[in-house]
Formats: sequence, structure tokens, C-alpha cells
Amino acid sequence: FHINYDLAELYRRVLPPPEESFAMIPSRVIIDTDRPELVMYRKDYGPREDWMRANGCAYEAILADSLPMTEKRKQMAEQLGVFTGIGGKWERRETNCLVVRRLPGEVPYDERGEGRALRIKDVRFVLDFKGIYPPVVDETGYGGHLYLPGWENLEELNTLLNRQGFEIVEDMREVDVLVLTADR
Repeated sequence: FHINYDLAELYRRVLPPPEESFAMIPSRVIIDTDRPELVMYRKDYGPREDWMRANGCAYEAILADSLPMTEKRKQMAEQLGVFTGIGGKWERRETNCLVVRRLPGEVPYDERGEGRALRIKDVRFVLDFKGIYPPVVDETGYGGHLYLPGWENLEELNTLLNRQGFEIVEDMREVDVLVLTADR
């Protein structure tokens, strides 16, 4: 039972998720329809509440409890396609990304411990949540903590990451994206 979501978010909730988990950001959604403004809210469409009143979706499926979850998800995705005329699926596509990688040499430990202790996956979540950056890909293999006092933009974040042996750069990578296509 899903109420007050845009169609892109409904598909994200219904389709089996890709292996990696991430926030639904505009750069992770490819909309191939004549009227993309009906599929996913963007700030330039005006107040979210007004847009949702006109375009938001409510969806409820009644399916047998005995069905495996994968079959339930498949049926729900098919129903959404029939009801809306827009199909959805996950695909791996090459796209512009922010790539977090190690700088050459040892990873220095920032002993000052300023700021919050965050893992790279937390930094990725914060950047994704802002919804203004390309998808973030972590290529460091680093599971430890980084100490990051407040930062306002990518330049400041990169300065903090450099102090601890990492950098964030724009580059092309293959990532999971939600592709929404109108039936034609």
C-alpha cells in the first residue's frame, strides 16, 4: 500500500532493488516519456504539495500471501505499467559520477579527530540526499572512519578528504539507474 509518491518512487519501491542501496536522486532516473513532469517531481515544477496534488500516486495491491516476494513485486510493476502506460526497470548504464578514490601512498590517519566520524558510505548518502550531485561511487575499499568537520560544497569536502588520503572526482562509471519508458 503506497500513498502520495511520484511514479519513479513507486517503481523504486516495487521493483526488486539492485544490489547496492542508495537514495533515489534525479541522476539515477532516466525518464523516456513525452511528459516527464508527470513522472518525477523536480524543484523547478513549483511547490511539491501542488505538484503532488496533481500528479501524486496512490497504489494498493491485493496479492496472495503465498506468492514469493519476487513474484509480488513483478506483478505490482506490471500493474503500474498497465495503469500508467509507463514501464519501469533497473538497468546498468554508464553515467557521470562522483568517484571517491584513494590518493597514492599511505592513508594518513587524521589524529585531530575534528568533526563527525563518518564512513565513506555515510558521505555518499549525504551527497545523494542533497539530490544535486551525480551518483557517488566508492572505489576506496576503506571501511574506517573519516573525520569531517562541516563542509558546504564539493571543493571543501575534497580538501577534507585529501587530508585523510582520499579524493572525490567526476568520472564515468556504470551504475544502476531506474529507466521509465512510455508504452508507444
